[in-house]
Amino acid sequence: MKYKQSTHLVLLFLGLFLLLGALIPQTQAWDELDYELFDLVDAVKKSEGKEDASFYSLLGVESTATTNQIAKGFRKMSRTVHPDKNPDPSSQERYSLLGNVASILRNDTARERYNFYYKNGVPSWRGTGYFYRRHRPGFGSVVFALTIFLSLVQYGTSWLTYYLRKRDIQYLIDERAMLAKRQVKRSKKSPVENPATFEDEELDPEMVPKPSVWNVFIFSVPRFFFRKITTKSTPVREEVTEVKQRDVPVTPDSPQGKTRKRGRKSRA
Repeated sequence: MKYKQSTHLVLLFLGLFLLLGALIPQTQAWDELDYELFDLVDAVKKSEGKEDASFYSLLGVESTATTNQIAKGFRKMSRTVHPDKNPDPSSQERYSLLGNVASILRNDTARERYNFYYKNGVPSWRGTGYFYRRHRPGFGSVVFALTIFLSLVQYGTSWLTYYLRKRDIQYLIDERAMLAKRQVKRSKKSPVENPATFEDEELDPEMVPKPSVWNVFIFSVPRFFFRKITTKSTPVREEVTEVKQRDVPVTPDSPQGKTRKRGRKSRA
């Protein structure tokens, strides 16, 4: 059946969408060292007030400096910003920044990774994990974002299903038209006693209902609960009692029959 094929296409589309969503983050994944470097790069630029500020300029050394030269540069700069010798409130933050930068440049692996970003630049898009670490969205924000995402997927899938069902109906109409033409040609050559007709079931692509944004998950669920709360439910017991009273036959000995007798006597 064509409708089942359409359902399979929708499921295949969703599977490919989820697969791409799982693979794309893997191609741009950053580890904890990258995140630490990104944070330090932003902190150095903010501390120096320059966009071209680097770890080397913060320590006052060249990018080709040796480990000993980096250690000397750290000791020299730390004397000027040490909290015990500098009354500036920001000296503690700057001193910590110097220590973090120096520890990165003293480590060969971390320095090699930083030199890559130093030469090629820090990427503007740093992955969802980086921004999640920086901003730490709450549980409500995560639920809201997931609801919006699922609603968009549902809305897109409903439109895909809509066009697939219209295509299937049009396909059936075309098939019936071709079959009818074949029967006409055959009937001219050899008359058919009971030719097949399709008048009992009318097909029209326009009879497929269009998707509505109000049927999306984010709107349909609150509307469902709102109707449940506001709609007054009729008592089931009273309805059952009324039905039973209607179905009970009226006899002279029944309560209804006695009531009718009393009414007749009072009239007489």
